[in-house]
Amino acid sequence: MPSAQPPRPSKMAAALELAAQGFDVFPIIPNDKRPLIAGWQRLATQDPERIREWWASEPEANIGVTTERMLVVDIDPRKGGKETMAEMQMLGTDFPSTVASLTAGGGVHLLFALPDNLTLSGGNNLFG
Repeated sequence: MPSAQPPRPSKMAAALELAAQGFDVFPIIPNDKRPLIAGWQRLATQDPERIREWWASEPEANIGVTTERMLVVDIDPRKGGKETMAEMQMLGTDFPSTVASLTAGGGVHLLFALPDNLTLSGGNNLFG
């Protein structure tokens, strides 16, 4: 008999947990990548009351987090990401353990915290 899977937390609970861990969160259109709210860059928050309001009005909203205080390594299999990572590992380059997020395209986002005095702006195809 197959074992039962533990219940998945609600998206609101997951957003609240991320905020409690120090991430600024905002709602994303369900099953999409686009923000659900205008001005998300300045409205993203760790405030539990605001997060509860957003997810009470749209319980299936995906969860966005701001990344200016992070380095995000996107391992996108459609753009050769797995091959690039394999080549880097062959050269002795390895990443420390970190938080990872699966992507809809079968890839992974690796999230690394930056020092307090450093921020990064977004860029594509800059690594590897």
